[in-house]
Amino acid sequence: MDLNMAIESSESLDEFVSHEREYKEVVSALIIQNGKALLMRRAAHETFPGAYELPGGTVEENETHQQAITREIFEETSLPVTVIRALLGSFEFPSQSDTNARNFVYLTEIEEGAVVLSEEHDDYLFINPEEAFELQLSPNARHALGMFSTNA
Repeated sequence: MDLNMAIESSESLDEFVSHEREYKEVVSALIIQNGKALLMRRAAHETFPGAYELPGGTVEENETHQQAITREIFEETSLPVTVIRALLGSFEFPSQSDTNARNFVYLTEIEEGAVVLSEEHDDYLFINPEEAFELQLSPNARHALGMFSTNA
């Protein structure tokens, strides 16, 4: 899979590449299809079991955010990213493995198709972003969805 095919505007996103990081970097994808957000439910053996979250994960060393988000979404859904639309924002959060962590949330589009879950998740749903707050959400998902509601 060519990771660069998924990038619409790499210049505006490349500034977030860190080769020497002061904190752990995490990317999350807010994927909206037909007005509904994709949420993934954490499996029982994972941190925050049963909580819904946005797809995403840790940015690996020497990996750009767009490479990380494309890789993570494919690993978690088996669907390729078509476009990374925008950085909605970022926020710090407490990490179990690192003292300092920052989550970068991107508005992202994926190819339509059947979601195939990884072992990290046991269910998924597409839901109106405002209705998502009625679900058990991971702290990061709650924060990220709140950013989207502010930007919408």
